[in-house]
Amino acid sequence: MRQAHRPGHFYVPKRVVFATGVVLVVAAGSLIAAAQIEPYLRSVRPPLDAASALPAVAKRVAEPVVKPAVVAEAMPPKSEPPIVAPAMPSSAVTTVPQIADTEASRQEAARQEAARQELIRGEALRKEALRKEAVRKEAARKEAARQDAIRQQAARQELARKEEARKEAARQDAARKEAARKEAARQEAARQEAARKEAARKEAARKEAARQEAQQQQAAREDAARSDAAESPQAAHRLPHSLRHRVVREATTVDVGSAAQRLASMAVGTYALVAEARRYIGTNPTARADLWCARFMNFVLNRRGYRGTNSDAALSFASYGHRVAGPRIGAIAVMRRKGGGHVGIVSGIDRYGNPILISGNNGRYGVAETVYPRARILAYVLPKR
Repeated sequence: MRQAHRPGHFYVPKRVVFATGVVLVVAAGSLIAAAQIEPYLRSVRPPLDAASALPAVAKRVAEPVVKPAVVAEAMPPKSEPPIVAPAMPSSAVTTVPQIADTEASRQEAARQEAARQELIRGEALRKEALRKEAVRKEAARKEAARQDAIRQQAARQELARKEEARKEAARQDAARKEAARKEAARQEAARQEAARKEAARKEAARKEAARQEAQQQQAAREDAARSDAAESPQAAHRLPHSLRHRVVREATTVDVGSAAQRLASMAVGTYALVAEARRYIGTNPTARADLWCARFMNFVLNRRGYRGTNSDAALSFASYGHRVAGPRIGAIAVMRRKGGGHVGIVSGIDRYGNPILISGNNGRYGVAETVYPRARILAYVLPKR
């Protein structure tokens, strides 16, 4: 692993150190070769001219130097140029020591040049490694920047998606609230309209009831006056002017019984019974605690001078008196219920044709005036004396 360069320290690559060692080994081999040549040169007879000695020296130098096995295996073979002795003129005469010194100087220069080339090559390799490292770092930086840009783009898209989803949810919620508000407004308008109609209906019913009440009271007063006039013709002066002559004429032409019957047939129901029954609304004038509607009906009839059924059974009135086809004010209405019946006197008719009855044993109210469905009515009868 390559060690990191620390500032202030000179870094020498391992290749340069190895090349320097190889150069030193080569130099040592050259010195050994020179030492082997020297005895041979001394054995030659002087003077020796350069032309005859140079080929032998060149042959000796050109022989390969045996290098150590480690160096031979570690270093790849290099193609070094062969050492060629410079051509010398035939007139030049050089001694053997001078030739040896020249060869040593040349080899030293070659070694230095090789070392310098090795340093240059190592420096080139180091620069190439630095350049590759810089290129790798730049590529890594660009890749990291690209990945970061992709992440930022994805984050922006995710934020945009969430914002769009939030806006859509807000829009749907607003639409839902608007629909709920419109529905509530519609229901409120419908409720107000229904309340207005109900109020109008109640007001109309109240006015109708008041009108019928006024009519009933007027009819009851007239019926009571007719009854009194029929029993005593001297009481005719108490009648209204419109009825006085009719009652007096009827009372003077027929007997009392026939006059009472004609007055009862002329009236739409017996209004005196209605007035008598209405006096006891909210009370219980009988001595019975339960199932006393028939007893109350007999009580009212007896109070007004009519014969009753003398029975506590409400259905006993179904075969009493004179049966009529429909509801009439003052008529007795008989209805059937589970386990028995119920009876009351008709005091009015609502706009749907249902009878309004005054009856006893009407829940916790005692005598009460209540609307009953017309489908429950079994019979309508008029009382008899």
